[in-house]
Amino acid sequence: PLYHLALCGVEGVGKTTIAIQFAHQLLVESPDPTMEDEYRKTCTVDQLPCHLILLDTASSFYSVFLEQRLREASYFVFIFD
Repeated sequence: PLYHLALCGVEGVGKTTIAIQFAHQLLVESPDPTMEDEYRKTCTVDQLPCHLILLDTASSFYSVFLEQRLREASYFVFIFD
């Protein structure tokens, strides 16, 4: 199965850092501000492979396509500090 996860939260909360850490196992301490990025990862859930698309949203909602992309999301992850 394919799941779309939208990472939501205010600017500077760590959405991009969490997405990169999860998708690529890299720690980026000071990523550039995000306009909108997408990260893909295949993982195993209940012994079945599943494909995740992490949508790293711009906190100030720069993207004119953001509303449409959020409609595609299966799940929302709200990140706060």
